[in-house]
Amino acid sequence: MFGIIVVVVGVLLLMQVNSLQHWCSLERIKDCGSFLADVVKQHYGMTALIYIFFYAVVVAASLPITGPLGVAGGFMFGFFLALFYSIIGGSLGALVAFSLMRRMTKRLRNIELSPRMARLKEGFDRYGYVYLLVLHFTIVAPFVIINTLAALSAIPWYTFLWVSALGMTPAAAVYIYAGTQLSHISSLQDVFSWHIIVALALLAILVLLPLALRIVPRIKNTR
Repeated sequence: MFGIIVVVVGVLLLMQVNSLQHWCSLERIKDCGSFLADVVKQHYGMTALIYIFFYAVVVAASLPITGPLGVAGGFMFGFFLALFYSIIGGSLGALVAFSLMRRMTKRLRNIELSPRMARLKEGFDRYGYVYLLVLHFTIVAPFVIINTLAALSAIPWYTFLWVSALGMTPAAAVYIYAGTQLSHISSLQDVFSWHIIVALALLAILVLLPLALRIVPRIKNTR
């Protein structure tokens, strides 16, 4: 019964993705700029709580609107507070998705995965939280796949929580920064200048280093 409810809710959410993308577009945020500013000024605490809740729902449902949502947060709350609220909401949403997936996959641990998902799961089993960070920073798999494979692995929930919070921070920071510069940009692509891309690449390299240091000794031992 629980599984049926989850599937129905998932289908309804997917049907609303296009509508959500329209309402959370950059143009829509600009149009509602004065209204959002007034709401934050008059009801700051309630607005912050609603933002955290909505961010958690979006992450838990793996809806592709975290970017525009981060832009809106940066515009409404400023960089540091919006980043703080986004990390709280995103972490809660990720934990909810992880917990639901782990509950649903308890009886599915022996299912046959596709070759790609099997390789990703093997990475989880071998390298744990480092591999989870790599998946977040390199964006090689959708968030829903990361949650599913993490739930199938033996990674503890508390490790998943702090790694997910750390892993979502760089991308969230970029979009939130765009929100603070909303009047100077016309599209989200304007945010990804060459120095932002280089910074993200260097960050990914720093995350990959621990993984490389763990892999190299294993390769040497197999020779």
